[in-house]
Amino acid sequence: KGVDLVLPVVSSFAKALRAEGRRDAVQLVLFGDASECFLSGDSGGVAIHRSGHLSPGEMRAALDAMDFLLVPSRLDNSPNLVLEGMAMGTVVVVREDSGADGLVTDGRTGIVWAQQEPVESLAGRLAKMDEQRQRRVKAAARIFVQENLSERRYAEKFSQVIRSFKHGPDVEVQPEASAAGG
Repeated sequence: KGVDLVLPVVSSFAKALRAEGRRDAVQLVLFGDASECFLSGDSGGVAIHRSGHLSPGEMRAALDAMDFLLVPSRLDNSPNLVLEGMAMGTVVVVREDSGADGLVTDGRTGIVWAQQEPVESLAGRLAKMDEQRQRRVKAAARIFVQENLSERRYAEKFSQVIRSFKHGPDVEVQPEASAAGG
């Protein structure tokens, strides 16, 4: 899942903030299975909290309180956490070619960490995100999820697939009108 990347990114982020003259308190919160992982290396003075598994309400509160959600997975073909973070308006950071990077547009709906990008470069990009830019990214992520990944949108896409089987893939067919009772 890329847990080995977490501590280097977070400690570099704290150092980048200090280099920018900021004294923001950086905290790393590990939850779910990640909270049981062993982290080795210099934390850079970052407080590390392990919360274990969270209830849905606790997860919403945690996502709401975060400035960034780092999802360092090298491969994740079902990135529910990424979608939940985006829906809650959290700036999500995902690895390039992880599967989740297909959902995030770098700098617009989140941050995509390129495979060859050094940890310090990513940390510097995060440190330079001011509150106004964070608000824009959070809003764009929320809108992306609402417009493209809602239950309604999934139902529409599923209906389109079913209609294409019935009428052929190149035929655009309007949904059938339901009959009024009487």
